[in-house]
Amino acid sequence: MKFLKSDKFIDSIFVIILITVGLLCIYPIWYILIASVSEPNAVLSGEVLFWPVKFTMDGYKELMEYPQLFVGFRNTIIYMFVGTFISLVVTLPTAYALSRKELKGRRVLNFIFIITMYFNGGLIPTYLLHSTIGWINTVWCLLIPVALNVYNMILARNAFESMPEALHESAQLDGASEFRYFIQFVIPLSKATIAVIFLFCALQWWNEYMRFVIYMDKPNLQSVQVIVRQITTQIESTFVQNEVGGSTAAIMEGKRLLELLKYCVVVVVALPFAIIYPFIQKYFNQGVMIGSVKE
Repeated sequence: MKFLKSDKFIDSIFVIILITVGLLCIYPIWYILIASVSEPNAVLSGEVLFWPVKFTMDGYKELMEYPQLFVGFRNTIIYMFVGTFISLVVTLPTAYALSRKELKGRRVLNFIFIITMYFNGGLIPTYLLHSTIGWINTVWCLLIPVALNVYNMILARNAFESMPEALHESAQLDGASEFRYFIQFVIPLSKATIAVIFLFCALQWWNEYMRFVIYMDKPNLQSVQVIVRQITTQIESTFVQNEVGGSTAAIMEGKRLLELLKYCVVVVVALPFAIIYPFIQKYFNQGVMIGSVKE
């Protein structure tokens, strides 16, 4: 197939536009990274554009001096894997059951699940419920209420529905039960969708903040997001104290650390997923399309 000169020109324009948009999306991330290792005065004066200026690791060194940061990372990683595992264990069987057309009341159950996406009991009733059953300051108020995400369930249900019915009938003829068919056939054939759900759940747990603030008072059970906020608040309060009765040098150093920490915190919190994402990105488009488009 031959391309006309006009087609090649239009393709070139689109390539230039896509490259420009890509650079515009990448640059803010790159800027935060180089600003976190640059002298704050150079960042404030606009000298930092594409490369670090007066390379320094003082911001990261300051963060490393807070042992609670490592506690927050440990807790968040545990919550992420345990919470994601529980969510998959609950979501996938539910989605499979709702994908079977022979399930009685299937439409009603789907409708009930969808309603929960738009309406809930509210913050105060939910807090009172957790308090009544003794879940405040325990991991149960974090893990159990969000075990089933309806959006992820619908994604998995649509993926299961797209599987050929002949495969299910063949497995039944060979004597396979529903559970065996689900474990040996459905799960292996849904790796892309499961990878996407895993990513969604893990990212939700990594970024979780409000539930820890509302339901968790124990410092040793807090997430990295809350710990990072506590560290920055602590440094800000120290800076304010120095501003009131401290020397000029102490005030300038506090201001410098605050400016550095703004960028260092973003890098520290976002870096783990920035590293993990490329390894599961190949499943992302396929999993979303399988779970969202029905034949």
